[in-house]
Amino acid sequence: MGASGWYDWGLNGGTFFIGGDSSRLATDATGLKLELNMPYYWKMRVETMPSDQRTQYSFKVWKQTDPEPSNWLLASSWLPGDVPNGSLLLVAHHVDATFGDVIIAPGPFTDTTAPTISDIQVTTQVTSATVTWTTNEVATSQVDYGVSASYTGTVDNITLVTQHTLTLSGLTPATTYHYRISSADAYGNAASSLDLTFDTNRTLFLPLIMRGQP
Repeated sequence: MGASGWYDWGLNGGTFFIGGDSSRLATDATGLKLELNMPYYWKMRVETMPSDQRTQYSFKVWKQTDPEPSNWLLASSWLPGDVPNGSLLLVAHHVDATFGDVIIAPGPFTDTTAPTISDIQVTTQVTSATVTWTTNEVATSQVDYGVSASYTGTVDNITLVTQHTLTLSGLTPATTYHYRISSADAYGNAASSLDLTFDTNRTLFLPLIMRGQP
């Protein structure tokens, strides 16, 4: 099996999943509730990414009365050459569902939309900081940082993911740092955050009390 995209009515108030067998990367979107008796379009795509030849699976769902969203709801990538051909299976489990027409369109596909960066968070220590963020499609990770917006340091990871984590080390205690996040998808479409700041923690000194014999 390459991958599956599915919806669980009873998990976390409604949860979409995309993933494969137990060894594969899987991702989900929770709290998204489908409405009963409402027609929806479901769209999945599998493609070989030009940057590293990895296989990417993408998934989106939208109401029949709404325009198709430009971004994918979920995306997950796997090894190069994964399942180059195969078939499609539709399954309804513990629900009364009606399937409409199924349309299969061949690639190659084009993508000119940059990833959307969201949920930026920073956890600071005395001499380090961990930056996390989310993208709506698999993308690279990069943080430029410095004591000013000139960004004298860079940490990056070229692995394509949607949940990003990078740690900046060797920082000065009790100092304000500027940083900027960047992510690029497999087609080279890049997005960056605005100039952001964080403060490293202060060094904690504990008093030493010595007691002698009277």
